[in-house]
Amino acid sequence: MDIKQLRYFAKIAELGNMTRAAQALHIAQPALSQQLANLEDELGVRLLERGVWGARLTPPGDYVYAQARSLMRQVAHIKTVLAREPLLGARVTVGMPSSMGRLLGEPLVRHFVEERTLLLDVAVYPSSDLMDLVAAGRIDVAIATDAAPRKGVLVQPVLTEDLLAVLAPRFAHGRDEVTLAQLAELPMLMSGSHTMARRVEEAFHRQQLRPRVVAEIGGTDMLVRLVAAGVGCAVLPFSGVDPDALAAGRLLALPIRDGAMVRTLNVCESEAGLPGDAARMVRDQLLDRLTAAAVRGDWRGCRLIDPSAS
Repeated sequence: MDIKQLRYFAKIAELGNMTRAAQALHIAQPALSQQLANLEDELGVRLLERGVWGARLTPPGDYVYAQARSLMRQVAHIKTVLAREPLLGARVTVGMPSSMGRLLGEPLVRHFVEERTLLLDVAVYPSSDLMDLVAAGRIDVAIATDAAPRKGVLVQPVLTEDLLAVLAPRFAHGRDEVTLAQLAELPMLMSGSHTMARRVEEAFHRQQLRPRVVAEIGGTDMLVRLVAAGVGCAVLPFSGVDPDALAAGRLLALPIRDGAMVRTLNVCESEAGLPGDAARMVRDQLLDRLTAAAVRGDWRGCRLIDPSAS
């Protein structure tokens, strides 16, 4: 098994079609098929289901695809770091919603501080504002939730993430999951994110329920602290929940049995392309960390999007 085989396999997975992958890779289709067969033989698993619909990842293929993407980015990173002199002093602005700060923003900053290859500028905005800022060239690359395609911005869906009922133990009454009707009886602290609030309100409306909203909180950190203090419950993704509060039992993050709410995390950049190697390094690091989180399984309710299904 080598990087070339993994690169070929990843391209087939991304395009969902052997013929298009062969064209993109500038290789004859029989040779590409043989490379894939060799990789599957060596690993002892079928990576792709092939049929009239094209090529789809199997469960083992989904795992190998995530690892292949990570390895290819690491190879690219090695090449860039070995030629890091042009990057010294480069400044890259990355944007994300406040709920992504703990699981993505803080590790990203630590990584580039340790690497000392560039200066990272982290901008925290709602996803709708992030799209405008990317289009205007004020942010180089962003993580945005439920980002709709728009002129001037390339949107790459990477993960889906469940929204959970986040509450203090005294509101849970020993339950390991809740219903929307049960949540409607509790004081609700609504996220100040327009996208998140709309999604929650729509879920309640579909069941002819009305949440008992007692406050709207603009910042995720404050919202989580108020929930842990027992002021009210909230509907949030796992990425926005304080792990220390969970571990200490001050917070619970429970599935919502009858009102599944899911958001999509997207990596967004300008259609004009990223301004140099430094910005591409940051984008690749974002993709690598998101992909690794889905593969490890420590990000509750997080699932990698199959690129061949898009």
